[in-house]
Amino acid sequence: MAPATTSPAQPAQPVGPVGPESLVKVSTQYYFQQEINIKLVASGSNTQREEQYRIQGIQLLHDIRNALQLPAQTFTCAARYYHRFRMEHKDSEYQWQDAAVAALLCACKIEDTLKKSRDILCAMHNYRSSEQLSPDDPRFNSPSAIVLGLERLMLESSKFDFRNRTPHRSLLKLAKYLALPGPTTKLALAILNDSYKTWAPMKQTCTAMAFACLELACHLLNRDLEQIHGSEDIANKYEELGCLREEVMETLLDMTELYTHCQKFTTVGMMWDVDIFIQIRIHLNREMSEHNFERFCHSIDPATALAKLTPKTPITPASPEETRTNGHTNGQASGNGNSNGNFPSPSSSGGSKGVKQDTVRFMLEREQAREEQAVVERYWKVEYEEYEIEIEEPIPVAPVHHGRDRQGGGGYRGRDRGYHGHGHGKRGRRY
Repeated sequence: MAPATTSPAQPAQPVGPVGPESLVKVSTQYYFQQEINIKLVASGSNTQREEQYRIQGIQLLHDIRNALQLPAQTFTCAARYYHRFRMEHKDSEYQWQDAAVAALLCACKIEDTLKKSRDILCAMHNYRSSEQLSPDDPRFNSPSAIVLGLERLMLESSKFDFRNRTPHRSLLKLAKYLALPGPTTKLALAILNDSYKTWAPMKQTCTAMAFACLELACHLLNRDLEQIHGSEDIANKYEELGCLREEVMETLLDMTELYTHCQKFTTVGMMWDVDIFIQIRIHLNREMSEHNFERFCHSIDPATALAKLTPKTPITPASPEETRTNGHTNGQASGNGNSNGNFPSPSSSGGSKGVKQDTVRFMLEREQAREEQAVVERYWKVEYEEYEIEIEEPIPVAPVHHGRDRQGGGGYRGRDRGYHGHGHGKRGRRY
């Protein structure tokens, strides 16, 4: 017989997902229009009120900026933070006023124009009401705590990306290069401030927005159009600055759509008749038809956009029974003095029992995140090997039954099942 051989143990089957218990979120500087729409739907925002909250929030930022005399770069940074926050969080989880104040607070810290949350809340109150208050008024205790709680969510929504784009500088340089008069440049700056009430700053570069605002100003004033569009020098400038005509046309259509549908909520829209914007839009549509331009210059496959959406971080509070409205849990009412605005971290251990929290990491470079993911996946890849083992087994020998003669005993014979022989050669008797 061959020696017995033991077969190798089978590998244990993994239980649950195999991989590092961490989540990497990469910052995004530019978005496609389709990607923005998918994010809004995925966050559960109300699509009917989306435009209203967007315009009102940016208008509030503009009013507070004028009251506090903040620079343009602080306003642009706050507007981008506000847009990013709304793409990540549902409208019912917060009040848009608190989100706008929290975005401006973050922008003041990033751009070194330091203002306390009480200063911003006081400026908002004094701008809206005839009653003038000081920042030390105890009425701002609870709103200040709410804003500080939303500040952390604001930073997480931006992926801790402190980079900012200020197209005002590009607009002034371009106006100086084209030798445009002062009234045109001043009107273009006002149009640029209104453009933050659209999604154009999240989609386009500073150069494309500068070209679009200057061209729209020339259309409204009906002058200097040949200096901003149609000449060979402008075409060379487009190529030099890496800008496409389709991007400028998309921004122009976004702006004319804003002035046509929401005229009373804009600064420049109130200065002109709506028919003028309709005529400009007809002219732009005719140009798009001649050059076969799409409404949105860049597009993305919906399946790709859905794949880019990373799993959402567990929303504070971690308990699924709790819901947050305006930064409060269901046990706190808005404006309650007991609210301290302390929101537990999504990765903290204070979540529900049995729910494992993942570590959330933020990165700026997408290529670096891909390289790191490729290195990590090698250690978490489950591999199986199939191999055969030959084992020699002995052939079992069939049992041999030795028969006896009819006179022999030892066992049953034929039909005489009741007879029992003892091997003496005599037939057993039946009793």
